[in-house]
Amino acid sequence: MKSLLTIETGQGEPRICPLGTERPVTIGRHRDNSVVLYDEHASRRHAEVLHENGRWYIRDTGTMNGTRVNGTKILEPTALEHGQLIGIGRTYLRFTVEQDANGTATKPELQSLFEPSDAPRLPEADQTVLCKDELTVLCHFMAAAVKESDPRTLVHKALETIHGQVGASVAGFLSFDRDDPLPRIVLPALARVDIHLSRQLTLAVERQGRAVWLGGQPDGCPESESLLAFADAL
Repeated sequence: MKSLLTIETGQGEPRICPLGTERPVTIGRHRDNSVVLYDEHASRRHAEVLHENGRWYIRDTGTMNGTRVNGTKILEPTALEHGQLIGIGRTYLRFTVEQDANGTATKPELQSLFEPSDAPRLPEADQTVLCKDELTVLCHFMAAAVKESDPRTLVHKALETIHGQVGASVAGFLSFDRDDPLPRIVLPALARVDIHLSRQLTLAVERQGRAVWLGGQPDGCPESESLLAFADAL
């Protein structure tokens, strides 16, 4: 029976990784891993999946953010069952075992992460998977946002939400709208230090139409002097 790890939500490669019993399959941000994750919440070598005594196990390598199986943080090597969901940061991988006679992998149907089930199912692929605390923060922001008519105030509220939720040292907004540009906004407000936001990173976001994590890109986008003061940038 062939076992697979499939990235269902988040960025990484390969999207589908066959598991071999000869050696552990490693998962993390470093390019030497079997499965490379482009997730700022993943460690360089975050977890490994190994085969022992006829069963598959997943082990967290002692990371700060931890590894979850079906939403529960694991504290020791944990046996994997067909259809279980592995959560690392904001990336979700499905563990499956091919059981059909024709060798086709059986894949659980999709369902909400918050429905009680031994094998939680994801929302549609183009939707974002959020943890419960993130949903609460998002709901509070949306409730406040619908009351705002001033774009600058709305951007400021969005930056406050992002800055507090991800623990960033700096959150900023840079507009390239030539017809109706908004002023640059940086949080927290720094009286003595002038933070320069990266035009190159902002242009990469505009070009790709999604969030870009500079440290997680295989080739990255060209770094600029404005980012030299930071260890990482999103």
